[in-house]
Amino acid sequence: MNRLSPLFAALAVALLSAAAEPAAASGAGHCGGFVRQIGRGEVELAVRARRIEVRLHDETGAPIDATASASFASARGVEAVTLSRAAPGLMIGEAPSAITARSIMLRVAFNDGVVGAARFPVRRATCAAPSANPQMER
Repeated sequence: MNRLSPLFAALAVALLSAAAEPAAASGAGHCGGFVRQIGRGEVELAVRARRIEVRLHDETGAPIDATASASFASARGVEAVTLSRAAPGLMIGEAPSAITARSIMLRVAFNDGVVGAARFPVRRATCAAPSANPQMER
């Protein structure tokens, strides 16, 4: 038996545990999306088919308004999606085709002047689709 095998196994477990820690610390959001802290807001990004949904709220749970855009890699190159306000604390944008990317880069400008950006792993939305714009639901 190779004496290095247990060392490599221990190293692999340590690396996998460290890689999983940020996701566990962020947890799932209201709609099953990944949550990150950007500025003073907690930002959740979830995807359903072609739609990107972003929920923004402060530490008390109150909705925050902002402007935002998202981008991701696709077979056609980099796709950019502008998100529009659908409800207080909810922004929605439609991609030209189904989103198959593994991650999405989100840029947010809050109304108080704070601007931030973060990469989010793609997670499928688990809550009911917002009915703010029935034409956007698919």
